[in-house]
Amino acid sequence: MAVITRFLSVINIPLVLRAQFVLKEIATGLTISWLSLFALELMRPGIVSLHLDLNLILVLALSAWVISILGKKAT
Repeated sequence: MAVITRFLSVINIPLVLRAQFVLKEIATGLTISWLSLFALELMRPGIVSLHLDLNLILVLALSAWVISILGKKAT
């Protein structure tokens, strides 16, 4: 993330746009990591923990909501 911030400061983008870009990248990274965890959880042998799956689905939904809000604000 520091590399992205340094790159954006070099090309002289206003601070608000830089912050939105960095937040969007963080939200995207969180969503990808949660999707990976969810896929690993589904591939686990045996009975899948319903409680954990519901928590992961909730986090995925919240991550998608945050990304959609950031996408609307960035455009």
